[in-house]
Amino acid sequence: MDTFLVVVATTGLGLWFFLSIIWRGKLPPGPPPKPIIGNLHQFPKVNRAQAFDQWHRTYGPIVGLKLGLKKLILIGNYQVARELLDRRGAIYSSRPRVVMAGEIANRGNHTALMPYGSKWKLHNRVHSTLMNPRMVQRYQYLQDIESRQLLDDLLKGSTSDFGARIHRYSSSLLFALAYGQRLPTSDAFEIQENAHIAHHFIENLAAGRWLVDAFPVLNYLPTVLAPWKKIGDQLYQRKFGLLQRNTALALEKPGWNWTKHFHGPKKPADASWEELLNIIGVLYEAGADTTTSALEAFVMAAVLHPDPVRRVQAEIDALVGGAARIPNFDDVQQLPYMNAFVNETMRWRPIAPEGVPHSLMEEDEYEGYTLPKNSIVIANQWQMAMDPATFTDPQAFRPERWLEDPKLPISAFGFGRRACPGRHIAMNSMRIVMCRLLWAYDFDHAYEHGQKVPIDPDNFVREGVLSKPAPFKARLRVRSPAHEKTIQSALRESEQDEDKILAHIAEGLA
Repeated sequence: MDTFLVVVATTGLGLWFFLSIIWRGKLPPGPPPKPIIGNLHQFPKVNRAQAFDQWHRTYGPIVGLKLGLKKLILIGNYQVARELLDRRGAIYSSRPRVVMAGEIANRGNHTALMPYGSKWKLHNRVHSTLMNPRMVQRYQYLQDIESRQLLDDLLKGSTSDFGARIHRYSSSLLFALAYGQRLPTSDAFEIQENAHIAHHFIENLAAGRWLVDAFPVLNYLPTVLAPWKKIGDQLYQRKFGLLQRNTALALEKPGWNWTKHFHGPKKPADASWEELLNIIGVLYEAGADTTTSALEAFVMAAVLHPDPVRRVQAEIDALVGGAARIPNFDDVQQLPYMNAFVNETMRWRPIAPEGVPHSLMEEDEYEGYTLPKNSIVIANQWQMAMDPATFTDPQAFRPERWLEDPKLPISAFGFGRRACPGRHIAMNSMRIVMCRLLWAYDFDHAYEHGQKVPIDPDNFVREGVLSKPAPFKARLRVRSPAHEKTIQSALRESEQDEDKILAHIAEGLA
């Protein structure tokens, strides 16, 4: 039997090579490929931004490559991205096949990696129910409380643990919504275990990590010749064990949460038990890390760019009366420069510089080029954010650009039908947390032995499609004793009973 499978795999691989060679369509311009491997030898595993930037400079806003048997289309400006991914979204809304991270380590249940079809539509329907603007507005009550705790946590912080305290905020927010329990400390088991699982997921998603992703036919090999199968199965068992644990906790809670909301009469008839656990779990798994990375990039920007920080602080102080009270969600709407600071942070250092790849469901034509069916399509967000034709002096951190031209594009959450479903709650977190931190704290470099500890604004760690600042030190100093007193009283005055908090959110949702 094993010999038969090897013969089938080898024959299939040979057929794929033959079909790849005889394809005669006109790809967009790109670096010359080699036989069989195409541009695999040129496709970087690290520092992709530099290679992509050079290719776009040489070949234009749309670049074509061959990665083994796959075709890859790089999009480098907003106009092309909007035309293909938004306007032609009906055929650009699938995902490339990801064997290891998608099919093995997640059993095909990870929403972000699913091909476009009935299963993805089920996941998207549930996510849209939980993340629509009406629901998200009610979550502001919990975001208000969690961000108050973050302000207080940072009073006790060091120069190196602000990231953990921010991670507690984003994790507790989503865990409470998903499972009905807040997470009071950054070392909570739920935070650490989710971080471990998310790390391995992103690691296995990295391009070039597994040969089977470049040549999926290899997955027909028996397990003895395919060690990735055992590794992926172990990862899924650990993840599903955590999902079962979290779900049992949620169902025992007396109050409302996402899990209970969809395990009663509202349970989708076409969702299995295992699938429903994954649908809820992915919102917590993905949202906690991405929000944390974006807010860590904000801290970096605030340290490196003190003049814009002072301008934001002056704007907030004029509205709320200095240290008299903490700013709230209503205030956020009246702070144009603060909102420009938020937009500029997301542009300056996007946490998903290449986005999550799309897959073309039908052959398409664009500007005389043939875009083959099943092509991988990457919306190169870094290139778009650093395009001088769109953003004058793109390397500079200039929040005022968003006031000078309010129509500037934002692509941090992707394009088309596969745009991030959590974008509304994420933006609310970015705005309220940044606003309150800028109101409460001054940002500065850390000092050791009398010397300023430098921060490299280009030192980011890539994990799969995500990018986050490498660990750095920063000093967050409360702006005055009056600010400290207001922070402490604001936390004391807030509701701390999670069941009452969630009951408040659930009012009117039935």
